This record gives sequence, structure tokens and C-alpha cells, in this order.
Amino acid sequence: MNVLNIIGYSKVYSQTLWVLFASLPDAPPAPIYVKRSGGNVATGLDAYISITWEPPIQTGGLPILGYIVQLSKDGGNFFVAYDG
Repeated sequence: MNVLNIIGYSKVYSQTLWVLFASLPDAPPAPIYVKRSGGNVATGLDAYISITWEPPIQTGGLPILGYIVQLSKDGGNFFVAYDG
């Protein structure tokens, strides 16, 4: 057996070649801290929330590069509130 990549073919191997594929990371556990602050309907000041959570236990062997936080005002239609 030999392997082809962008550089070309590898030497021929007579042994079994084991290939490990990265798996998708688990979702992080539920937030451990959520706090709503600010907001004033009279002045138009939007409220904000602070969220804290632990990283996933299983990352598939890769570092976590960021998180996406989605919100729903009606329990059905979600929008991205944070992507980073």
C-alpha cells in the first residue's frame, strides 16, 4: 500500500497503516453562570447577559477555536448573538 497526498506518493508499505480521524468535539455543558444586566426600555438601552461555561470534555484532539452563541426570543427562531 502507498499513500497519495499533495506532495506525491509515499513509499510502499507492507504493514497495516492506521489512520486516525479527528472526531467532532462534544457540545459544552450547560452554562454554569448566566446573569442579565442593564437595559432600560424608556431610554432604549439594551440589556446584556454574561454567560460562563466549562469547555467540552472531549475535543476530538483539537483545540477549541471559538464559540457561537445563539438566542431565541420566541423559543423557535434562533439568531447568532456571538461568534468568536
